[in-house]
Amino acid sequence: MPKFNVYVREVHVQKFEVEAESAGEAVAKISEGDGDIVDNALEYSHCLDKNTWEVELPSGKLIRVDEL
Repeated sequence: MPKFNVYVREVHVQKFEVEAESAGEAVAKISEGDGDIVDNALEYSHCLDKNTWEVELPSGKLIRVDEL
């Protein structure tokens, strides 16, 4: 039986720390590249819709799930 690799798009959450005068300023600073990563661990959030996934055929060709 052939094997297939399925590429599942996932969303993870990364925690950052930044000094700021307000929550809005903190968000702005992080979006501009300021701040430090807290712990290097990512927290799983959720999978994206299956129409964003890809399947690698045994031949090596990649196809999108919505093309199946």
